[in-house]
Amino acid sequence: MAQVLIAVAICALGGYLFWRYADRLFDADGVHVNLRLDRPEPGAHLIWDIVNTSPHPVTLTKLIVHGRGKAANTVPLGLPKVLAPHDRITVPTDGDWNLLSARSIAVADSTGREHRASHRQLAMVQDQLRQLIDRPVNYASARLWLKVNGETKQDGNTANMIFDVPTLVSYVSQFMTLLPGDVISTGTPAGVGLGHKPPLYLRAGDVVEYGVEGLGQARQRILAAE
Repeated sequence: MAQVLIAVAICALGGYLFWRYADRLFDADGVHVNLRLDRPEPGAHLIWDIVNTSPHPVTLTKLIVHGRGKAANTVPLGLPKVLAPHDRITVPTDGDWNLLSARSIAVADSTGREHRASHRQLAMVQDQLRQLIDRPVNYASARLWLKVNGETKQDGNTANMIFDVPTLVSYVSQFMTLLPGDVISTGTPAGVGLGHKPPLYLRAGDVVEYGVEGLGQARQRILAAE
């Protein structure tokens, strides 16, 4: 009996170690991608920790989130990032709800090869995001705001919407199936740049910050078109 228990324990340990390090054992690319959220609260950023463990330099070009079917969201890295052997970079991106429906997540190099993060890490990030979504939000009266270079340009409230959130979700659901990560565009509070005299437009270098009370906030820097 004791020998059986020992054998079971060894098999269980072997199975755990295989599950824990399978991605490294079978990753011949030499580029490892680790994922995590920077904080356990709404507005969290997804942190990409990318390590080049190969003996050759690798040029990284973009981040890719593969969704359902052939859908994919890409995030250019600006200038190509060259990683020397054993170098690493950390790249923060918005914790977009599209991650909830992601099938896989990867970083692409200049040859077109994709270096994928482990499904285990992606599943952990998705679980954390679901926990954040489950937090109660007063969507009937939530403040929405937007700043450009630190100056408030829009400041509204969902209480001023013509149709409330349940009505919008119910209406759209009559025509399509809504899934995690879907976005319903409903317009925006007063203060749109086009309505100013003269009109105001975003330019390269501008920093845009925006948020919804109870959901979190995000920050983006405008880049010039390539």
